[in-house]
Amino acid sequence: MTLRQLLHLDTLKGVPDTWPSGNYDYFWIVDFDQDSGTPTGFRMVKQIFDGTYADVPQNGLGRAERAHCR
Repeated sequence: MTLRQLLHLDTLKGVPDTWPSGNYDYFWIVDFDQDSGTPTGFRMVKQIFDGTYADVPQNGLGRAERAHCR
């Protein structure tokens, strides 16, 4: 059993089937109906790093990170 199955995320559009390895800067935000506990909404928000952390990889979901040059 996966978290996706436990939360019934397969009932929502736009939820990726898998979480690709190498991508850790996304938040999955799931809204649930308060009474039934069923999911009612999904959004995926990419965390953007800047300033001191601008060199942290920011590759897209499922895309390989680019080589860093300093």
